[in-house]
Amino acid sequence: MEPNKRQRSAIAAASASAEDVETDILPYQVATELFPEVLQFLTLRCRCSLGLVCRRYRDSAKEGTAATINEKLREKHIADVISVADCNDQVGHGTGFGALVRLDWMIENGGSWEATAPLLRLAHHYDRIPALPLSLTTADVMNAQDKTLYRSRPEALRQFSVFSRRVLDDMGRSMTDLRRDPITQRDRIAGLELAVFTDTHTGPNNVPPPPHLLPPNHPFRDNFDANDPACRLNGRSAGSFRSLMIEHMIDARVHKAIEKKPRKREDRNRYDKVIELMKRDAPIFGCKTIDTLGPSARYVILSGDKAGDEFAAHLYIKGGQVAATISLWTTEQPQGNKKMKVGERFPRTVQLVREKMGAEVSVIGL
Repeated sequence: MEPNKRQRSAIAAASASAEDVETDILPYQVATELFPEVLQFLTLRCRCSLGLVCRRYRDSAKEGTAATINEKLREKHIADVISVADCNDQVGHGTGFGALVRLDWMIENGGSWEATAPLLRLAHHYDRIPALPLSLTTADVMNAQDKTLYRSRPEALRQFSVFSRRVLDDMGRSMTDLRRDPITQRDRIAGLELAVFTDTHTGPNNVPPPPHLLPPNHPFRDNFDANDPACRLNGRSAGSFRSLMIEHMIDARVHKAIEKKPRKREDRNRYDKVIELMKRDAPIFGCKTIDTLGPSARYVILSGDKAGDEFAAHLYIKGGQVAATISLWTTEQPQGNKKMKVGERFPRTVQLVREKMGAEVSVIGL
């Protein structure tokens, strides 16, 4: 919808007032009180300038911008995991007007956010994030405010940078704070260097390939996604950045329901079955499947990554020349004591894994 003649006049007056910080703000008052619908045509930069000089209307402008952002979050299907904090507190606990403008830009230029929602849901189930939706504050926005750096990162890292400082370890400290090293110009996660792989070398033949170019026969090449590339952190690699972050944080507040470690010579049938699950094309059992190297292992996310899941559960699978491992982990609160059968201690988890695995559930002893 295009603005009519009267609206265009109000826009011009409002924009003119934004250029002059000494103005008495009457044009903005006219534009907002007489033509409230005109606000949809004003740029966020203009709104920000007006907000800085028009204290009387700044709070309402902040609320309007926050509402715009929340609407975008709903459109991108992440409103259940991300929200905007209370606008009234600008000292690190809420979201100031300038930060709201930056956040709107980040959401708009962050790409398709829907794939980030499962990561945040799992972070919550594993007690890495206290509550959802995660309320973004001025401090979060300032942590990722460099536009050039933001644009230079792959989509998954762009989005993660907005809330990376909010994912906590067992001591309540940030465990995934994403920052660019000013000396090496490489990204770091909580101080550890993050290697972001690429699958192509676009430079001339006489130019050395990038330091993290995947070799031709690398297992992560087949499903490589430039928006969510394979990465390595602290010696462990995964086929995508989001998968690496999930693997990095799912060991918290979790109970081992059952585990089998078949040896090749003593339990050959079970051993072969675990090895087959390890090599089977992903995803297995219709669930998100994460493959890691260093050491080689596989995680099957049974629950916790979807809206409405009440607990998280995953399978851990590891193969070896002599023995293999398959174990079931869950955040479901155990019933009774450790002497009880696994189906009695974790009834919902056992029911879930039987539904997911079908007849193959026998490999884990259920």
